[in-house]
Amino acid sequence: MIRKVWWKTLLVFVIIISSQNHFTQNSYAKKPDFFFDLFFEISYLENAEKTASYVIDDLKNIGINASFGSFDYLFFCGPPKIPTGNLNCLYDISIGNIFRTPYYYFDDDGYWSQYGCYKNDFPYNVSYMNESMEMIEEFQTITNINTQISKYKEWQDFTQDKILLVLPLFDLHRYAFAWNNLKGFDYNWGISDSLPYMFFEGLHENQNSVEELNLYKEISHSGIVNPITEYFFEDKINTFFMEPLLKLTPDMIPTKRGLIKDWEFVDENHIKFYMRDGIFWSPSYNITNYDGKSGSPTLMAGLKNNETSIGSNQKITAYDAVFTLLKHSNTKVEGYNKFLPYVRELYVDPEDNLTFHMKTDFNNIPVENKPYNLLWEDLQVFCLPEFFLNSTNTTITHSSGGIRTWGLYDGIWSTPQWDSYRISPFGCGKYNINHSIPYERIVLEKNPSWHGIGAIDGNTREIIINKVRFLYKPEMEAFENGKIDIITAFSYDYTKSKLKNYCSDSDFHCYTKTSGYQQVIVFNLYNEYIGGDKNFEFLVAVGKEDYTKGLAVRKAIAYAINRERINEEIFNSTYSISQSLISQKYSSWRSKNMVYNYNLTAAWEWMEAAGYHKDSLRASMYRTIFSPIIILIFVITLKSVKKNKRRREIHV
Repeated sequence: MIRKVWWKTLLVFVIIISSQNHFTQNSYAKKPDFFFDLFFEISYLENAEKTASYVIDDLKNIGINASFGSFDYLFFCGPPKIPTGNLNCLYDISIGNIFRTPYYYFDDDGYWSQYGCYKNDFPYNVSYMNESMEMIEEFQTITNINTQISKYKEWQDFTQDKILLVLPLFDLHRYAFAWNNLKGFDYNWGISDSLPYMFFEGLHENQNSVEELNLYKEISHSGIVNPITEYFFEDKINTFFMEPLLKLTPDMIPTKRGLIKDWEFVDENHIKFYMRDGIFWSPSYNITNYDGKSGSPTLMAGLKNNETSIGSNQKITAYDAVFTLLKHSNTKVEGYNKFLPYVRELYVDPEDNLTFHMKTDFNNIPVENKPYNLLWEDLQVFCLPEFFLNSTNTTITHSSGGIRTWGLYDGIWSTPQWDSYRISPFGCGKYNINHSIPYERIVLEKNPSWHGIGAIDGNTREIIINKVRFLYKPEMEAFENGKIDIITAFSYDYTKSKLKNYCSDSDFHCYTKTSGYQQVIVFNLYNEYIGGDKNFEFLVAVGKEDYTKGLAVRKAIAYAINRERINEEIFNSTYSISQSLISQKYSSWRSKNMVYNYNLTAAWEWMEAAGYHKDSLRASMYRTIFSPIIILIFVITLKSVKKNKRRREIHV
């Protein structure tokens, strides 16, 4: 009897399967598996292929068949030149953040313009791109920080809603690992800004003194970083002995904790800046041949009246600030220049040498000199000693904004004073350079004349760590042996190495922060499926009339990607989900209104609105319908067999 029931069950199962196949062959035979194909080009960087493969799997759920390949160009030479329509999407693992520099990405010759957003050789501009560029023009001419932030957020929401050229995926992180006896380190601000708050609580393994901090540095043949040609980068040696004119928070909000202690707007184009009083330039020592052991370095004389600094005779004034800004706005002077094309007048107050005036004009700037970085960020430059580097030469040159300038001329960078300052620089920061030995070490000593205002909280602080050493040794080995106190790494280094073990080791403390770099997908707006003419065909679906068919598909892709799963399974949740064009590093500037969380229902709504209907696919719909039915019938039949068996056993 049992055998007969089983045979009947099997027969029913075969009939259902046969019916299913017959239904599939007849009803779905003429339907495609996918609506269209996409191709992703990816960078060669860590985990790019894995991430792309996950994205491709997600897109299958909305009827898009995708594949990927690698860049065929050198990564550091810029993005590839894309023939119209040939490339569907670009995926890149380490695109620099567009923070406050959208011109660089969206302008006619911008980084993203070759993907069809705003290009002269494109038949017409993508819908809403003109409006986007007008918004960029507007907020780049605003100097009030709060208004600027508000307008910047409006632009982010608009461009991510109405254009969606770039889809952010993840914010990359940076890690720092320190011995656990080091206290007061705030990795968001960095080592240099944390130093007034840092101290050692006892000694760790192989540590000799609680008054010395040992760090790693790839020391060059000159043994020092040139403050004339290098800009303000995080925790470079410059940040230890130089001070910026204006101190910004980690997310680029101006503070009154730098050499500029305050400012006021005379009108919207005229700003008065007030310098901190009682700060002196450090001694202008020539450390070229000094090894820190025998003898002592000699003082160097400057261009202007052959003056020197002994640490208490050369006060920092507004003349230094004006000279520094003019240097950075003069194309004839070597080094990292911001050019400041919007600055029309810059001068020291005639009645107060601690005050200077800046008059701006953001509305009449030549196209080739657009202000990629705005006023507040431009003021975050290291202050240079005017008495030492300025000249009595009467040659007149002009800044990029047209300011008449004397003392900055072709060839000044080859004068003995500028040459010596490159090798033996001095500033007014927390430390002074004691000595430098190429390929071995750089030693800094606490500057007793530092102004004492802590950048993190604005309170007066006393530096406890008297000496900072930069050692040229294998970083990992030196850290584990206790020879250096802090090491740093990007998240892709962290996930693939034993660095992550330090977080669970009681000897060390692990710090993390957002790096400012993002993983993104860039859409090729030339492509016929996600762009092309569909960039100008507006939807008829109710509530979606302001959107185009090409944009609808891009939105569907954005909703279809499961970032949480990718982050967990590939990156061990060490990245952050990115929902903004602006990295989480610049939290004050990011808009959180326009987000694309994983939502297949929303993805299909946009696909349907664009004309790609789910029921037109030969997708696995029948499996989702019939498979549960088959399983249910099989389970019911099996239970029936077992029930009949128990009845017979009881009857017997």
